[in-house]
Amino acid sequence: MNLLMRKKSSMPRPTKIQLVNRHQQDARITQFEAQESKRATRIMADTTPVLWLLLILSTIALLTSFVFSYFALVEVAVWMRPPQEWLTLLVPAFVELVIILSAIDYMVDRSRGNSGRVPFAAMVAFSALAVIGNAAHTFYEWVKDGPVPWEGWLGVGLSAIVPLVVVYISKRLTQVVFAEPIVIN
Repeated sequence: MNLLMRKKSSMPRPTKIQLVNRHQQDARITQFEAQESKRATRIMADTTPVLWLLLILSTIALLTSFVFSYFALVEVAVWMRPPQEWLTLLVPAFVELVIILSAIDYMVDRSRGNSGRVPFAAMVAFSALAVIGNAAHTFYEWVKDGPVPWEGWLGVGLSAIVPLVVVYISKRLTQVVFAEPIVIN
């Protein structure tokens, strides 16, 4: 046997057409790279800075929702006619804090791999209470001046959806920002 003989490759040699096609493909990749190098740098969405930005903006939205809803519910608490006027400040604090606490409870529960049904149900129930209170307050403010114009109805709708921000943001944060739990079997 000749030691200089090489074993034949099992792969066939490319034809001239295949070589031309490969060259054209390489040229297209080079054109694409040249075109892409002229573009502005894109931000990767699933990165830590973007997730922190989402978390910060969500916190701001939650705080503004809390403040708006709190003061609307203070006005509604007056309708309860508590024995002391300062007690009207506690009713919305109770409702809003339960919403916030159940939102945090929901996120923690989900991060531990649980369903989060109980805290989510509490969050939805107290948010519904805040929705009704906010809408009733806004409606009352408009109706005491006479028939409610279209602007009043728009205001009623907007004030009603404010507490739902907490439900939406809590649900999205658990899916986007917080990592799924690692389950070891």
